[in-house]
Amino acid sequence: NTAFQPGKSPPRMGHDEDGTWSINLTISSAGTPTGCVWEAGGVNNDALLFFDGITGDLVWRCGGAGRTTFVLDDMTSVISRWVLNQPSGLRLDSVGSNDLTPVGDVGRALAFVGYGANFDGDVDNYLQGTDISIGGKSWTLGVIADGSGTFPGTGTILEFGGGSTLKLEFTTSTNVRVTVEDSVGTQTMDMTVTGPETNVFCFTYDNGTGTLTGYVNDTLNNTLATTAPLQDTANNLYIGRGWDGYVNDVWWIERVVTAAEITELYEMTLS
Repeated sequence: NTAFQPGKSPPRMGHDEDGTWSINLTISSAGTPTGCVWEAGGVNNDALLFFDGITGDLVWRCGGAGRTTFVLDDMTSVISRWVLNQPSGLRLDSVGSNDLTPVGDVGRALAFVGYGANFDGDVDNYLQGTDISIGGKSWTLGVIADGSGTFPGTGTILEFGGGSTLKLEFTTSTNVRVTVEDSVGTQTMDMTVTGPETNVFCFTYDNGTGTLTGYVNDTLNNTLATTAPLQDTANNLYIGRGWDGYVNDVWWIERVVTAAEITELYEMTLS
């Protein structure tokens, strides 16, 4: 436990912040919090966690003064996050307990943000999670994907299989299709993209209205009014089955996030 006063220099330590790292901090303040809580590096290569003296927001910035900053919101109801940067073995869930098991040969490649899981287009090589329910609730799903194969026919970026099926795939180099299927039938939503290179996808599903909404790179792209609610059954999650390229940083949140939070998730991805 260390107490700090405004204008006083805090203790310093030497360390190497290159590569993969994380920090854990417990913060309390007797008054209105202001100033920098944690910093690594110098002006041109820094990571900062600080309270904005005007808005009072807790803000994160990584990569220097020129990089985009974003506000750390109370991002509630986050069930799972898979960064997918492990070189082999289980791909760990950094929030929950839904670790992904590699089936076949799943590699690692330099991705848009750090490293991601790399797939070779073989349907026998993928990551699998079990007992994840997508029905009977509202949710938000986010994923970064980059395809290097021939379109169409590069498999699925991700899919849930079971009583209800949700599938994300490219049908052409400029069209992404989301398929929603349950016992009643199958519906699809197409989204236009500029190409298969790195895209940040985000989807929300409102269980009350049955509305599926798709965003590409922070921009609303399309909506689908589903005719039947998704069944509340346990599903297997498959990532990269037949996909030719990498997948990086998958989010699963059990509520519909706001448009502002969509922006936060996107800017956090860029950081």
